[in-house]
Amino acid sequence: MALTITNFVQDQIDELNSTFGGAILEQGSNTYGYWYKFAGGLLVQRGKNVKSSTNTGTSKPVNIIFPTGFYDTNINLMGQICDVDTNIYTVVKSVIISTAEGQVITNQINNNSYTGYVYVDWIAIGRWQ
Repeated sequence: MALTITNFVQDQIDELNSTFGGAILEQGSNTYGYWYKFAGGLLVQRGKNVKSSTNTGTSKPVNIIFPTGFYDTNINLMGQICDVDTNIYTVVKSVIISTAEGQVITNQINNNSYTGYVYVDWIAIGRWQ
């Protein structure tokens, strides 16, 4: 199994919680992904989203709805392409839209028409208080 952002993050979160004896005050999940609220106000969220379409062109924004809201928009959002159709993609940038959502912008490198999908593993780090 390939190492993905979400696998790595989950391993690190489990280790932190074990090392610091209950550093996670709250954790949960819903259809949008997973969240972990730490003592001191740190909030880590993760998930996997897909963009599927019959659009042509190269820029493919993958919309991310955070599983729970952040305190403010001082959020770091990172994405990794983890599964694609027959086209070739790269992550260009991430954009924070609000405390509830962001986008990971992917770029199709080849010029085939876009008739498939791209999955993005993502992680967002900010504050819950």
